[in-house]
Amino acid sequence: SQTTFVTQAFSYQKPVIQELNPNFGPTAGSTVLSIVGSNFGTSGSVISGSVGSTSCSSISFVEGQTTILSCTLPQGSGKNQTLHLTVEGQATQLDAAFSYQPPEVTSVKPVSAPATGSISVTIFGSHFGTLQESPSFTLGSTQVAATSWVSHSAVVTQSPVGLGAAHNVLAEVAGDIGQLASAFSFSSPVFVRAVGANVPTTGDVAITVSGHHFGVFGANQSASVGGTACLSSSWLSDSSLTCLIEPGMGGQKAIEISVGSQFGGENAVLSYDSPAPASVSASNGPGGSSKNLTVTGSNFGAVDGSPTATVGVSKCLSTAWISDSSVLCTTAPSSSGSASIAVQLEQQSGSLSKAFTFDAPV
Repeated sequence: SQTTFVTQAFSYQKPVIQELNPNFGPTAGSTVLSIVGSNFGTSGSVISGSVGSTSCSSISFVEGQTTILSCTLPQGSGKNQTLHLTVEGQATQLDAAFSYQPPEVTSVKPVSAPATGSISVTIFGSHFGTLQESPSFTLGSTQVAATSWVSHSAVVTQSPVGLGAAHNVLAEVAGDIGQLASAFSFSSPVFVRAVGANVPTTGDVAITVSGHHFGVFGANQSASVGGTACLSSSWLSDSSLTCLIEPGMGGQKAIEISVGSQFGGENAVLSYDSPAPASVSASNGPGGSSKNLTVTGSNFGAVDGSPTATVGVSKCLSTAWISDSSVLCTTAPSSSGSASIAVQLEQQSGSLSKAFTFDAPV
């Protein structure tokens, strides 16, 4: 008898995938997926499968089934992954069959960092993928990369340079985004001391303010004294800036530092110098009548702050501000004798002893 063969004369039908359950899962993998379809061969068939480009950790028939395969989900990330299946060399696929869950941020530690950045921040959550998948995170307005991948639920990164409070923290993995609202802040400026805490009422004097968290150059830093902005503010470092003082008057003024939208400061830090009378236009005058006296000195106010002058124990009938260095006093009638002259501006005063003598009646 004779026998002959025809090669490649018959093919079994290609495998067909009808559905995948579940069609989403964690980036950490390990979830068992059920592949439902037909033409999957037999328990002895060579079968392989992958989600996206990563092979199933294991693949086998569900016990007692020939139309359901179980695939142990590999680690991965991203949505609309293609499911690939090969049975004895015959391949098929189901497009957009599976999506890894998007990242979720649940907490941040620490919750604040210096404006200059560069401290380690741990971000906690889930579905962060792997370091090889280059997950990225946003603190403030700056995107930062994970510097240390701890697990699918924790990564370590470096805080960037930044300003402001109550920033959202965003995680991005393979195009999927998750965020935690108002979770991270940069430290507010802190006042420590001011060098040059007494200034003349004419202002135009620079003081140096020291502290912490003043940020980096160009971060819109400014300072104010007693609620009035400095003529100019100049950043020197994260711990110091200068303020060119506006003209003013009074004592115990607060200093406030502004860095971006954050503020810090201290009350009762700076005082303008007290009035300092130095001379009088006349050394004596009649005790029984009024006399106009021009008192000269300094720190009477760069603008009219309604100073009051006193000769002896009596307030002047009127006190008219002329300039920072002079006021005009109309004396009240008084008994004879030597008297001091005092000038008060807000809650500050200065005096000149034995500056004027009321003449005895003739």
